[in-house]
Amino acid sequence: LNALGQDPMMTWKGPWRWFADEMLSCCQPLDKIKEQGMTLSDTACLAMCNGVSVDIWQPPALQEVNGSCTASDASGVDIVKSCCQPPAHSGVITRQDNDSLSIDHFRTLLKEAVSSQWHENQHARKVIVASYSRKTLGQTGDGHFSPLAAYNAASDQVLILDVARFKYSPHWVSASLLYDAMRLPDSVTGRPRGLLVLKHRCTSC
Repeated sequence: LNALGQDPMMTWKGPWRWFADEMLSCCQPLDKIKEQGMTLSDTACLAMCNGVSVDIWQPPALQEVNGSCTASDASGVDIVKSCCQPPAHSGVITRQDNDSLSIDHFRTLLKEAVSSQWHENQHARKVIVASYSRKTLGQTGDGHFSPLAAYNAASDQVLILDVARFKYSPHWVSASLLYDAMRLPDSVTGRPRGLLVLKHRCTSC
């Protein structure tokens, strides 16, 4: 939200109008989020309620079996809930074709989002937030969200700005490895994880 220059429509500290964790409580109580975490749809709903439009992309599911991953049918349902009364300045959620995100399309979305950061009109900028399994990256923990800040096409590496900076500093990972990490199912929904493309609700401003 801050990377997009989104106005929180409230004062934070003094004259500063930035988002802070304690301001993100429109969809789920913060105590519940801290205890149970959030699904991809929960996060999309939270962004929407704060004035951002969201595209939800999910890849075909993988199922982890004895430490290895195999293709799986995602029978669970992860529906964007009407979990709150959206304010007048809310954005729009668009769920792309379920399980349609290919590795090549993932790379295309990365290039588009990274290149948009240099656009003169900040309303044309996009930010990608990935939901992935840490285990696939050889890290501790499991389900996690972090923004993707850069993509090196020559090495096919993605820069993850890990939001848990006390555990992992920003780091590069293989795009194909991160893609597989998004394919493992969420334990709550049974569906693959995926990514969110966040953009200003007014792209023509």
